[in-house]
Amino acid sequence: MTEAQEQYLDAKECFLDQFIDQGSDHALFVSSYIHGHFSVVAANMPHNIENVDKFTRDFNTRLHDTIERAIADKELSEDDADAVLNMLAKMFEGDS
Repeated sequence: MTEAQEQYLDAKECFLDQFIDQGSDHALFVSSYIHGHFSVVAANMPHNIENVDKFTRDFNTRLHDTIERAIADKELSEDDADAVLNMLAKMFEGDS
């Protein structure tokens, strides 16, 4: 993994970590839920993607896909699913 890819993942993880100290109990639950999926996707990203833009697009797609599958499998209540999708959207704001 390149340094730019690690920095990208670190920034996204930092977004989630802010809810540990600053968020409500529900925001902490939502960020922890996303973080679980985040960790699995990050660990399984191919290491041969040299282009940072492609890496970020692929990571974004994989993370969204795994969370959307979990939601479709009814892992979360409807309200929690909405909160997860909202936080996920905020996490990727500004990404192209």
